[in-house]
Amino acid sequence: MEHEWLAVGQAFLIGQAGMGEWSGTDEEAAARATVLTLLARRVEGATICPSEAARALAEGLGGKDWRDEMAAVHAAVDELVKEGAVRLSWRGEARAERTGAYRIGRAEAR
Repeated sequence: MEHEWLAVGQAFLIGQAGMGEWSGTDEEAAARATVLTLLARRVEGATICPSEAARALAEGLGGKDWRDEMAAVHAAVDELVKEGAVRLSWRGEARAERTGAYRIGRAEAR
C-alpha cells in the first residue's frame, strides 16, 4: 500500500496521475503532490500537519517562506477531501471538512 501512495504522489508531480481534471493552480498542484508524497512516506494510519506540507513545498520552490504556501496547501487539501483521497482529523477525532487546526491522513481503504 505504501508503494501505491508513493507512486500516486510522484505521478502527480510529473503530471501523469490521471485523477481527472485539475482546476487549481500550478502551486496547488504542487501542494497536492507534496501532501500525497508526504503521506506515502508515512506508515499507514499516520497523519501529517498542513504546515509540514507547506514547509516541504516552500523548500521545493527555492526556499520561499512556508507560510506563503499555506493557502495552496489548504486549497489542495480541500480538493483531496472532496475526492475522498485523504481524511482530516484533530486529536483523534474525524473532521468532515477543514476548520481550525487539523491533521491530514490517508483515506481509509475501500
